[in-house]
Amino acid sequence: MRTRLIPSIFLLSAAALLSACGGGGGSASTSTTTTTTEGFAAKGIIQNAKVYVCRITGGAVQADANCATGTTGEDGSYSVSLSDGWTGLVVVKIMPVTGVSKMLDETTGDYVDFSVTDGLRAVVAAAGTTTHVTPFSEIAASAAIDNAAAGSIDTTAVNAANAMVQSNFGIDLSTKPVVDLKASSTDSDAMGKQIAMVQKLAQVVNASTTSGVLKDPTTNANCS
Repeated sequence: MRTRLIPSIFLLSAAALLSACGGGGGSASTSTTTTTTEGFAAKGIIQNAKVYVCRITGGAVQADANCATGTTGEDGSYSVSLSDGWTGLVVVKIMPVTGVSKMLDETTGDYVDFSVTDGLRAVVAAAGTTTHVTPFSEIAASAAIDNAAAGSIDTTAVNAANAMVQSNFGIDLSTKPVVDLKASSTDSDAMGKQIAMVQKLAQVVNASTTSGVLKDPTTNANCS
């Protein structure tokens, strides 16, 4: 029996609603060895999207022009290297390429345009950490970056934002997002974490469609 993902169109809505909610500067390595950050981008699988791995320096995210770049593969995977050996904070951004980037819609089995204007992000305290980009990682990135005062994005803020999302939604951001549960069928621990992520996304979708409001997991205030 084929395992189906939460419909992608619902995940887009959930991510958009939750991004309205809010919630260290790293240092460069002296090594010249490249630092590679890799992971998966998924809502459905996101194919052929532009990937930016951007350093966070002086408490701020560097401009896109200075970020290392890559492209998501057919399975949603990416791998991007920083040639200067940077080991500090990074944000990974998955951005649509018009007419090229696609996202799997599991309700039909077809690929549809991945056209989210601002894309999806994830933020981690150390480059080289496996970093998966999902609607949940976007919530954490929003809390750590969008609501931060100028020059104040640091390790404490990033770790706190990721911990907040994991605690309030009961998920593990380090778990590979659900691409195909059959691939995890021999690893009961991984499959359990992936199923938990699906269940939480379903709860978010239900809240967004039935209550009209969602609560900020930190302040308990209504989100727009």
